[in-house]
Amino acid sequence: MRIDWDALRALYREVALAGVDRSVRRGQPHYACNVAFSNQRFEEGRELVDYFASKYPDRNLRILDLGAGNGGVSLALANGERNRVVAADVVLNPELALLRRRSALPVDQVLASAAQLPFEDASFDAVLCLETIEHLPDPVGAGREMMRVLKPGGQVMLTTPARLRFLWKPDPHYAVRGLMLLPDALQRRVVLGRNLTDDYDVQHIYWTAGGIIRRFPGRARVDTLVAIPWPGRPRNVREVLWKVFRRLLWDRIVIWKTDVSS
Repeated sequence: MRIDWDALRALYREVALAGVDRSVRRGQPHYACNVAFSNQRFEEGRELVDYFASKYPDRNLRILDLGAGNGGVSLALANGERNRVVAADVVLNPELALLRRRSALPVDQVLASAAQLPFEDASFDAVLCLETIEHLPDPVGAGREMMRVLKPGGQVMLTTPARLRFLWKPDPHYAVRGLMLLPDALQRRVVLGRNLTDDYDVQHIYWTAGGIIRRFPGRARVDTLVAIPWPGRPRNVREVLWKVFRRLLWDRIVIWKTDVSS
């Protein structure tokens, strides 16, 4: 079953905005960025529908959305004709539960720790870890579990803020300028001291893509993607600098699991 995209988007934004209002007080410095982030989740899911359709045009996909939050990505993906989606998180998100009921789209909502996933080996074609790994207390265990439940040849797709992007800007979670210059423990003290939240759950914002990639064993290859296109030849110093740039200022990381059949 598919729903008209404009109707589904309107439903999602109605429910998601109520969720932002429930968790962040209007007038807080990070209220606007939470609304923008919430809206962006659905649009990212919509783009991923086309992405997976182009990569796997003849396959029905089982996709794990780890750290699904309010379900914007999961909901959009489930509106794709060939996708079966499992939305996993450590708490039962009420907005996602409501969206599942009102849309009747095939999204399974599961309570799970990223470091102890309740799924069989090789049970997913793709695992999404979008804006989530920075919140995980055990990223090593989580990386191992994501690769375990991924089918051979499948992909883990990650997005997470690149720390260098925010050294002189408001941080991506609470809009505190300069927060990323501080050690993790001091970041927590600053945010809690300003009464911006009662539940600060950011564990670590990564400096390099390599610091993330090393958490994932059994990888065949890694694509570190940026929105800015490769500047082209000459393929010497410029190419080296481009590789460094991608490892420090990435937009998306895709980790492919070794295909034992190849």
